[in-house]
Amino acid sequence: MWSRLEAGVRDLNPGYLGLVMATGIVSKAMDAEGATRLSGVLLVIGIVAYVLLAAAYVWRLVRYRPEFLADMRDPHRAFEI
Repeated sequence: MWSRLEAGVRDLNPGYLGLVMATGIVSKAMDAEGATRLSGVLLVIGIVAYVLLAAAYVWRLVRYRPEFLADMRDPHRAFEI
């Protein structure tokens, strides 16, 4: 299990932060439509995702600096499959 987690962090796509943005946008839209409970649930999901992704990106920067810096130098790498 640890090796799978390590591999996941090493290959973590910078585009995953889009999850946090999208969740926040939908949360605001739900609030504007009066679905405050759903908005709150989405807000919590967005916050948890942000904290987990921030920790994973810091881990990646410390442990896999060359891969992290390669992604920062070439943003198109985020769209490679």
